[in-house]
Parts: sequence; C-alpha cells; structure tokens
Amino acid sequence: MKKFLILLKVSIQSMLLSSTHSRGRSRKKTATGLGRVYRQAVTAFAARSAQSNYKLSAQSASSQKKALLRKEAQRFFGTPMYFWNAGLGLIMLLAAGAASLVMREKLLAFVGMEGFPLLPMAAAVICFCLCTCPIAAPSVSLEGKYLWILREAPMPGSTLLWVKVGFQLLLTLPCTVIAGACISIALGFHLWQGAALLISALLFAVGHAMFGMLMGLAFPKLDAVNETVIIKQSLATTLAMFAPMAALAAAGGLYWLGSQMSGWAALALPILLFTLLTAVCAAILSKRGPVMLQAL
Repeated sequence: MKKFLILLKVSIQSMLLSSTHSRGRSRKKTATGLGRVYRQAVTAFAARSAQSNYKLSAQSASSQKKALLRKEAQRFFGTPMYFWNAGLGLIMLLAAGAASLVMREKLLAFVGMEGFPLLPMAAAVICFCLCTCPIAAPSVSLEGKYLWILREAPMPGSTLLWVKVGFQLLLTLPCTVIAGACISIALGFHLWQGAALLISALLFAVGHAMFGMLMGLAFPKLDAVNETVIIKQSLATTLAMFAPMAALAAAGGLYWLGSQMSGWAALALPILLFTLLTAVCAAILSKRGPVMLQAL
C-alpha cells in the first residue's frame, strides 16, 4: 500500500512538472525536476525494500539442483506441446507393460511359435519407445533469450547440463524398469533374461538422454518463434529421435551376428555396443558440454 502511495505521489508530481513546462518554463528546469522526483521514488522504494529483519541464507549445491529440477518439471508438465511430443513414449512404455500382463495369454499365443526371438523383440519395443522421448534435446533451446541467466548463475555449466539429463532420466528410468519387469513376467523370462533385458534397456535410456543433450548443444534454436518449432521441427530433436533408432538397428544386427556364434554372444554384443556409446556420450558431454554451452 505504501509503495502504491509513493507511486501515486510521483505520478502527480510528474504531471505538475509537465504542466509547468507547458506554461513556458525552461526545459532544463523541468528535466531537473523530473530527475529529482525519480530519485525520490527510487530512494523510497529502496528504503522500503531494505528491511532490518532481512536474513541471508547460504544456498547449497543441492538446493540449486532442486530448483533447476523444479524448473524443468514445470516447463515439461506445463507445456502441452512439450509433454505430448516428448512424453508420449513414456505413456507407451507403461501401456505396453500393463497390456502385456492383461493380455498375457493372447500375447503368448501370438509369439509362441518356436524360435521366435522374444528377448530381442522385447528390448526393441522398450528402446523404440525411449527413442520417442527426446526430453533433454530441446531443453536448451526452450530457454530462449533467458539462457544467459542460467549461464551467468553461480554454478558450473556442467551442473545445468547434468540436471537436464537427470530430469529425463528421472522420467525414463522408472518407466523402463516398470515396463521391463511387466514384460518379463508376462513372457515368462528367466531371471537372467529379465536382467539382460533391463540392463540393455537402462543403458540405452542413459545413452539416449546424454546424446539428446549433446544434440541440443550442437544444434540450438534459440531464436524460434514458439515451442512448436523447437520441439517438432528442430534438427536437435530430429537427430535425438532417429540417430538412436539407427543404433538400435545396429544392435539388432549384432544380436543376429552373435547368434551365429553362441547364445551369450548374441546378448553380449548389443549390451557392449550400448555401453560403448553411453561411455562416449558421457565423455564428450563432460569435457565439451560446458564449452558448447558457453559458446551459445
């Protein structure tokens, strides 16, 4: 209320000075009067804002990360275009897991033919759904003209990048585990088969998140007119979806190649490929990520 009264006083004084100028007084005197009114207003607001009971509190690194995660969650769940385009794969994952349990008998009858590769097909379904979840890829471009605020924040640039990657993993990893467990139960996998399915899917999910972050840094679109252009038409989002699909196809080829040798090779080669790609993405993001962020 006091700030409103101060603002009202300043407005009245400004109008009086303007009317004085219109009556023929010098412009210099009018400008001096307006400057004095402005200084009075700034001083009054500053004095009002500086309370004696104001206390400074230290901000820990964990509180900074929580604030950034909260910001990412608000943008993701508060932007329908972002949620439905980047989060549809999560819904597909959960739906596939639930449907495999509900329709277990029909599913087993459909895939019950001898020699049908149940394990690689289950892994392919889960990983394909993950490919349609490019959550981290457009996150840098969605900052838009406010990206400089995050770059100038008192925290390492790597923290911002890993928080964005971590936010995608907070969504994809639980959905991957739930879908993998449901499908393993529905298809009657042995423990080692279920473990192999989850390990390969989780490695793919982690690598996909880091690769998407790298694409967002390499192909930013900070001048987009709206979120639709960034999420649906940017090169970063496109590559974050289709390049992992190519890696998934390569893993399928390695599975077939390994199956010509032995059963364990058929499982080991795709997992080895996912491990290698994930390690490469982690190394590049750790070393080059902050530099690429500062160059935007």
